[in-house]
Amino acid sequence: MKKGFTLVELLVVVAILGVLAAVGIVSFGGYTQSSKKTATLLNHKNVIKFLETQLVKCTLGEINIGEALTVNEGGAKKTLYCPIVANIDTKFWIGHFLYENWKNPYTSSEEAVKDNCNNQIGCTQLVANNEDTFTITTYYKEDNTTKSITNDIKTD
Repeated sequence: MKKGFTLVELLVVVAILGVLAAVGIVSFGGYTQSSKKTATLLNHKNVIKFLETQLVKCTLGEINIGEALTVNEGGAKKTLYCPIVANIDTKFWIGHFLYENWKNPYTSSEEAVKDNCNNQIGCTQLVANNEDTFTITTYYKEDNTTKSITNDIKTD
């Protein structure tokens, strides 16, 4: 009596593994796109939370926000004094996210927060509309379409 598998049995197993691999690759692609979208929207929420947390210090009567903003690769901090002037101080806020190494979930070689995203997927745009309002716009992909979400944050 011979021990082992016949050629037909081996071919059936290989075919089954091929089908499972094909299904897995398609599913994996969907999972990665979903996770990139989720990470991008979390970046948007965290930018808002960080800004609001720091700006509330001025609302509570503090004279500055403390050493809250990272301003270089060495981790040096900057203090901004109240009242925060959005159209002057925006570069420090953007720099903070750069030096804290926030990356674009879709393109990890790009920073996550910029002053001009040009509709780049995964990018969060932080701009000042005037001296007392920041606008945060984040671009993400959903159903192969670029979408965006926007929030305004008042400095006072």
